[in-house]
Amino acid sequence: MPGLPIGPGNPFGNAIAQTVTRLTSESAGGRSCDASRGRVWRVISTERANRFGRPTAFTLHPEPHPALLAHPDSPLAARAGFATRALWVTRYDPAQRYTAGDLVNQRPGGGGLPGYVARPGRVAARGGGQDRADPHRAASSFSRSFSPSR
Repeated sequence: MPGLPIGPGNPFGNAIAQTVTRLTSESAGGRSCDASRGRVWRVISTERANRFGRPTAFTLHPEPHPALLAHPDSPLAARAGFATRALWVTRYDPAQRYTAGDLVNQRPGGGGLPGYVARPGRVAARGGGQDRADPHRAASSFSRSFSPSR
């Protein structure tokens, strides 16, 4: 259903709503893009504020493309599990440097980002300098989707 329903608060049927989802765990961090809804992701700082007193942030605008097209049971899908999502949200860990895992050409698969997010863990703490998300891994605190709400 596009837009909000027509009613007293939306007599012309042209109102839309913005949905903001805070990503707090790595297990919820694998996100798919949805160009039909204008989905973007906003990475928001828990440590810095701009001159207006709001947290500094940047927005990621995904390209509309299909996820991994190989069959889910194929060897390619086992090695390239990172290609099944447009965005992966993880905490910085120097042992997790490669999206496909270590030595991907010598492994049967199963490592990398899908394995990293399978473990329980928070993405970032609220306001703490010790628990920082890594901007180089496209870590995000929020997922923003411009979709109709109920």
